[in-house]
Amino acid sequence: MSCGQNHDLISVVRPEKAGPRDVSWAPGLPFPRDLQCDAVVAAWGVTHGSKSDLDANVTLVRHAQNFGKAAGAERVVHCSSAAVYGCKTPWTESVKINPVSCYGLAKARMEDAITHATTGPKAVILRIGNVAGADSLFKAGLRDGHVTLDRFPDGRGPIRSYIGPRTLTHVTLWAALSSETPPFLNVAGASEVGMEDIARAMAWHVSWRPATQTAHQHAVLETDLLQKYLHLGDETAQPSSIAEEVNSIVHIL
Repeated sequence: MSCGQNHDLISVVRPEKAGPRDVSWAPGLPFPRDLQCDAVVAAWGVTHGSKSDLDANVTLVRHAQNFGKAAGAERVVHCSSAAVYGCKTPWTESVKINPVSCYGLAKARMEDAITHATTGPKAVILRIGNVAGADSLFKAGLRDGHVTLDRFPDGRGPIRSYIGPRTLTHVTLWAALSSETPPFLNVAGASEVGMEDIARAMAWHVSWRPATQTAHQHAVLETDLLQKYLHLGDETAQPSSIAEEVNSIVHIL
């Protein structure tokens, strides 16, 4: 797959999943012979399970750094999460992270392992918001065309920072290849978006339940730094565009 004039995208996949054009590898196996690259994108991780399950993220980040070093890569891009910020806002790259969920704590430990690494390629950490097609909203909606959302006192549902799969790929490849990429970067569309607006753009039925006192209506990443380096248009936060990105992937699958 072409990735710019001078770059090709090489998929590194577990042996049991590898196709004829993929490089077959998994942690514990010998490094693929003669594989050299400019950058590595570590698009793996554990999102659910016990603390020990989630702590595999720390192990995986070390494998990714070692893989990048063996491949001669200049940088390794790691996928973290907005969950590292916890409940306090604003969510900017410069604030001290304060995760509260088990997943957020695991991703924070992953980030700590990266920042304390003394050898290997430069590490770039993407703190990614809700990925359209992969979060709980889409898990429910794609299953049966129906979602249930918290309704807050203003009559609206949750407000989140979303990014579509195609836009996420664009940002990730830029982070891998650009010489300007900062070490930490919030990744989401151009602005916040309501979950109910996305659900309606996907033509799903929306049911409501009263929001509890512990529910958070706004969980929004500030993306000024991303926009400074890589301007994302307003369409990246439009529900119709987000729905189109997801539907194009679903139809392929």
